[in-house]
Amino acid sequence: MERRKNCGKDGYLVHYGLANCERFSRAREGGLFDEKGNEWITCTRECLAEKLIAISEESPSLTCAALEKAAFDTHVPCYLQCHFCSICKNHKWALFSTYRIADFLNANSVSQVLDIIAECGLSGCFT
Repeated sequence: MERRKNCGKDGYLVHYGLANCERFSRAREGGLFDEKGNEWITCTRECLAEKLIAISEESPSLTCAALEKAAFDTHVPCYLQCHFCSICKNHKWALFSTYRIADFLNANSVSQVLDIIAECGLSGCFT
């Protein structure tokens, strides 16, 4: 997809999507997640990929910025569809050590964290 869109190394596909996919693969291989956590990783990866492909096929002329916005809009639904609320509390340290702090320093990410808290409850994940 990056070859077609050519958003570059700082674009969503490489800088965020591929980077997180690789980090979660390493965390999984390194045993940071148990079976339920690994199921969540697989489910979420598949969901995000399917939705990103659908977005790209439905709107092939999307700009890189529009693709990033559309892709970010799939994160929370995919997380929730894959039962994030049931794994986040027991895997919070694995999650925190897999994500980069920089991943949470933009408006899209902050909004997503708030959406997850609204769905899972503050005590559901973060206490």
